[in-house]
Amino acid sequence: MAIIYDVVERRNPAKPNEPHKWHLYCKSIGTVSESEVARQIAEETTLNPKEAEMALAQLRKIVLRNLHAGNTVRLGDWAYFYATLQCEGAETEKEAVPAKVKKVAMHLGYDKTFQADLNNATFVSAKSLQKKEDEPTTEEP
Repeated sequence: MAIIYDVVERRNPAKPNEPHKWHLYCKSIGTVSESEVARQIAEETTLNPKEAEMALAQLRKIVLRNLHAGNTVRLGDWAYFYATLQCEGAETEKEAVPAKVKKVAMHLGYDKTFQADLNNATFVSAKSLQKKEDEPTTEEP
């Protein structure tokens, strides 16, 4: 398995007068549903798929509860959820009140070991996958 990438030409917003450069970006080839994740978890554990789905549903509820309580939620030594705020700035500290909050965002952070494992990825060009799909298949009699 490999991470699929495509190539796009972009400018540097900090240096708009410089020539554009080519960059790779991840290209998703699909989405894996919660029930599919549960099925895969079931294959790796003693849980059946419905139990795994329930565990995922409960994880969502527990993460949300703990973020609302002001906690960061750590999942083992590989990832953690935390909340951030997007709000209007205020002229004074006294005017900086919760009414200025426009959005609460949840983020997923990850630890160095997870990052190291992710960096072991191999890559394949989306164009090369497209060429394989476009090639005619030959059937033998």
